[in-house]
Amino acid sequence: MITHLDAIRFVRAAGIDMTVVPYKGGAGQFLAAPLGNEAQARMVNMASSIAHIRAGRLKALATTWPTRRPELPDVPTMSESGFPGIGTNSWNGVFAPAAMPKPLLNRIHADVVKVVDTPASREQFAKQMIAVVLSKTPDDFNRLLAEERKKWRRVVVENNLTVQ
Repeated sequence: MITHLDAIRFVRAAGIDMTVVPYKGGAGQFLAAPLGNEAQARMVNMASSIAHIRAGRLKALATTWPTRRPELPDVPTMSESGFPGIGTNSWNGVFAPAAMPKPLLNRIHADVVKVVDTPASREQFAKQMIAVVLSKTPDDFNRLLAEERKKWRRVVVENNLTVQ
């Protein structure tokens, strides 16, 4: 889970001694930990935690977004808190077979952009606290994937992480 790897990066950057505990059950399971005082801190996505933050059951310490979120205007970013580069915002992509002809790939990309980059789509995504950021071309998306693989491989190797 990406939030587990982010938590490991944060612990190293902060120079603190903390056990990072992975939860297999997703937000439902790992939100229960801080709510029940089983864990003192947790990196969670805003969509699953905002109701608890607004109700005062959780305290938001920082967001991983590059700028302050309108939903939590008083909560600083990780960069503002002294940890630039820590925290990742999940992303989604559309994938195709590697051997797909480039003209067809470009056509699919253009069609996806046309559908996603509309006021109605952006509004629907915003209701789910999802910001729309589109790759300009399939090659731009491939560069993003290469950067992500390199970054997360480094985290895994530097921290001797294994899949259990």
